[in-house]
Amino acid sequence: MSSSLKKIALVTGATSGIGKNIAYKLLANGIDVIFTGRNFDGMEKEISRLSPPYNSYHFIKADLLLDEDMNKLIKRVVEITDRIDILVHSAGIIDIGSIEESDISGLETMFKLNVKAPYFISQKLLPAIKKQKGIIVFINSTAGLDSWANISQYAASKHALTAITKSLREEAAPFGIKVISIHPGGTDTPMQKQIQQLEGKKYDPSLFMPPELVADTVIQAIKSSNSSVALDIIIKPTP
Repeated sequence: MSSSLKKIALVTGATSGIGKNIAYKLLANGIDVIFTGRNFDGMEKEISRLSPPYNSYHFIKADLLLDEDMNKLIKRVVEITDRIDILVHSAGIIDIGSIEESDISGLETMFKLNVKAPYFISQKLLPAIKKQKGIIVFINSTAGLDSWANISQYAASKHALTAITKSLREEAAPFGIKVISIHPGGTDTPMQKQIQQLEGKKYDPSLFMPPELVADTVIQAIKSSNSSVALDIIIKPTP
């Protein structure tokens, strides 16, 4: 069990992109962090430079496409702590293609990681979050509010995540739990590089938001005690 009396956060997809930036900023704000992801190479050295030495952190290797790994993740989290102050769902996957040409297996994969994983993890950790009247953050996408050509599978998964977020917000509110949904537009992440590659485009990071901007928005939303703060936050790149 964690001996820390400070707040403790669990971040999925914490090994790259937006999730990694959120996890690092949580550490910098004095919050203990449980990192989950598939590849932690070099991260311990990075964290030693970024976080104060009194912060506690844990790595849990997990592939959220595997039911076995999701179960192991929950078991390991419960071993580390009996309380969660902040849960951030940032793990995600994308593929693009027309409805006519897309492989149906892509739809199944995206629903498994983008929908089933955050649903399952939220469900299993709700008792630990209730104990702290904590915060749950879903990193969604503008594709969770709209859709356009060639992203039907991804957008469908993100729309489903929007529905889960809204239901959970209503169910969790009586327990003092705050549910925040973040909908970033194009962001400079490995996922965005993958999208541009799939579209046959040369990648120009200057066309996209830095992931630090999304992470800063998450931290600001977490820190806000104002009940009127927008709980569905849309972030778009500056034209």
